[in-house]
Amino acid sequence: MLVNYTLFQFVSKYSSNYTFAYAWPTIELPERSFNPILSWQEVSRRKSTGDELAQLPNGMIHDEDIIPGHSAVNSHGDIVVGKKPYNIKIIAKTGESKVVNLPEPSECKVIKQHIAGLAVDKNNKVYVVRKFQTRTENGDVESFVLDVLDENYNEKLNSRKLEYLQATRYYDVMIAITKNNNIVMIQYGDPQVYICDNSGKLKHKFERGSRFPCLGISGQDEIMVSSDDDQTVEIYSEKGNLKLTIELPEGHSVNGVAFHYAICKIIVLTYVEGNDSNFLLCYTEAGELETTTFFSKRIGVEYWLIINSHPSGAVAIIRNTCIIFIGMNNYLRIRTVL
Repeated sequence: MLVNYTLFQFVSKYSSNYTFAYAWPTIELPERSFNPILSWQEVSRRKSTGDELAQLPNGMIHDEDIIPGHSAVNSHGDIVVGKKPYNIKIIAKTGESKVVNLPEPSECKVIKQHIAGLAVDKNNKVYVVRKFQTRTENGDVESFVLDVLDENYNEKLNSRKLEYLQATRYYDVMIAITKNNNIVMIQYGDPQVYICDNSGKLKHKFERGSRFPCLGISGQDEIMVSSDDDQTVEIYSEKGNLKLTIELPEGHSVNGVAFHYAICKIIVLTYVEGNDSNFLLCYTEAGELETTTFFSKRIGVEYWLIINSHPSGAVAIIRNTCIIFIGMNNYLRIRTVL
């Protein structure tokens, strides 16, 4: 493991082919590929690897959990996280962090509010959907509101009410931003896919089956979602035309999907119940499976982890307890959250 790590650090200085941990040569096993850079924790123990490898990847301790579905990665490799009840936290790659408060509505009295979803576009603008419970003369009303912040986390647009999202027992909303700055939203419990302009104004929508999908944007600016049974990834045009269906290997179910812009591959984060493990599946843009790489065992009762990417090339896997970077600044970096 130490030899592979040393070679990786050296080669990545001089060759663009192996800049990313995911592209490092793998060890072929009967049932999968083992990546000695990406999956080193599977076989290594801190006591037996020496100080050098014990420092791979760099660690950073935090004092609170992350909600994976309320997070995104920007072009700097920073993680933007939605926090309770109405602010966001920016975790910089230097280890520093700061909290930004979201604007409070002035025209109504807010009883409760929750951050429902969050995304970052190619220019690092931040899009946050919140669910409000407000008090009116006719009683309490629940609604969804979109806030847009610029790259410096200042309010760019006044909050827009999203009338097309309905108040249900689910308040989480999956958000993704296309390269032409359209907003794609899917509300949990709602089979509709909503396509909006960059201010949140609804342009059109289409219906698909799954009510609890994973969401991502492909390299062709198309919409990637998981199927009802989580056994396939479906790719749609913005108009709702099914362009491609990616079949997962038997036993795998979708946990997240993202496009790795640096290597131009579709990365599917999967879970295999039989061995209680997560895997990274690498597909071509045509949907052909290239590699199946062990990622990690499930941590405790953890059920929610996702994979995020940015057009700059940053890719991050977000768990409740840690953030794992793949292909950022020439090495794999893990940041631990307590």
